[in-house]
Formats: sequence, structure tokens, C-alpha cells
Amino acid sequence: MKKLFFLLLTCSSLQLFAQDYKTAVETQFMHYTHALMQKDFKAALEYMNDDFFTFVSKEQMLLVMDKVYNSPEIEFKILNPQVLNVDTLYIIDGIYYVMLRYSNDLEMKFLDNSKIQDSMAKAEENSLTLKALQQEFGENNVKHVNEKDLFSIYSAKSVIANSRDLKSWKFIVVEEKQIPLLEKFIPKEILERVK
Repeated sequence: MKKLFFLLLTCSSLQLFAQDYKTAVETQFMHYTHALMQKDFKAALEYMNDDFFTFVSKEQMLLVMDKVYNSPEIEFKILNPQVLNVDTLYIIDGIYYVMLRYSNDLEMKFLDNSKIQDSMAKAEENSLTLKALQQEFGENNVKHVNEKDLFSIYSAKSVIANSRDLKSWKFIVVEEKQIPLLEKFIPKEILERVK
């Protein structure tokens, strides 16, 4: 009877542990996302993988974020962020890693397009932009909303989270073109789960 009780206690403890790290990862990733949505880039940087800053300084990253989110050519909004799933926990060299998948909707309005008076030229520009965005995000994930003259984009991406203590999580969004950089500080076993 004692063995059965111990086994049940161990199983329930493992279940609680699994839920705890998943909840922490999801909650902190949403804090990171909301910081980006609010354009609080300094707060967002605190949630990014520290090893990334070995290759790109925080100052450079702040400039990039500011340029993207506050561009005079583009109105850019992140809407409806959600974590789709949090994967299994891995421990490599004393660091915990978790893959997660998230999605959000993006709205992009190219302000230069709104200055084009010729309707044919505007339609051509929108068509080219639509094709470029569809190549990046997938054909079914991008729509041009004529009445608002903006592009609506559904984006789903993979993220690698890491922690030394299972309490404070850091994140890096995985972009295909960044894989060579990520290979310099993310273990091969983790990156292989993305590919």
C-alpha cells in the first residue's frame, strides 16, 4: 500500500511540475509579447535570450525594434497573440530548454501606398506587396483589406525558451534566416526540433 501511495504521490508531483514550467513559460512569453505590443522595447529585451546579445548588442536590437515598430512608412500592429503549445522540457549542460509555438495577427499599412493617387498604380503596388507577404507568411495567411488599405496577416512561429532555474525564462523567435546565428548559441539537439 505504501508503494502505491508513493507512486501516486510521485506521479501527481510530476504532473504539477510539468504544469508549473508550462504555465511560467506561457505567462512570461505573453509578457514579452505584450511589451512588444506596447512598444516597451526595453522591457521586451529583458525577456530575450541573453546569449543573443553576444552577437547583437541590446542597443542595436533597440534600434531595430524602434525602426520596425515606429517606421514612418508602415503602421504595424500585433493583435490576438496566443501560445498554441508548450513542448517537452529538455536539460542540456544545466540549462532548461522548451520549444513553444505561438500565433498572432498582424496588421500592416504601408503609408507610402496611401499617397499614390493613381488607382492602377496603387493596385499594382498592393498586388506586389501582397505577393511578397504571401511568400513570407504563406498564401492563405495574408489578405489585403481594401476598405482599410492594409494587409492582414496570420503568423505562427516557433520559439525557443531557456532558463537556468525554471522560473525566469528567456525567448528567441526562430526565423529561418536566423538559423546560422542561432546555431552559435542554441544546442544542436534543440534546433533540430525546429527544422
